[in-house]
Amino acid sequence: MAFTFVDHDAIPVGGFTWIHWIAANLPATTTHIPENASQTGAIPMVQGNNSTAGAYVHETDPKVSQHYVGPYPPDKDHRYSFKLFALDTELDLQPGYWLNEFHDAIAGHVLATAKTTVIGKV
Repeated sequence: MAFTFVDHDAIPVGGFTWIHWIAANLPATTTHIPENASQTGAIPMVQGNNSTAGAYVHETDPKVSQHYVGPYPPDKDHRYSFKLFALDTELDLQPGYWLNEFHDAIAGHVLATAKTTVIGKV
């Protein structure tokens, strides 16, 4: 399995969709992601870059830039989209991959998807 957690409402503020967390190669048996799993390794996964790694913030510490970064709506309530992908293969991705690489890697391997949206309040 793999997932993305993004904020499209960040586009008017920063000019792009803000990536809060992307991860791939979670075991298919995963039914719960415990608190702080991004940092603890409680679930095996390969984590990609979040938006702090980009030119806007340019965070260089992988403990920050390649893990979950929480929602902090800067201007108004934001909608945060979590999308889960069931895949037919493990992805050939290394830690710190980018969202575009993620989408290239899942192409042709998606068996099913599920999506939920949550509201972050200012």
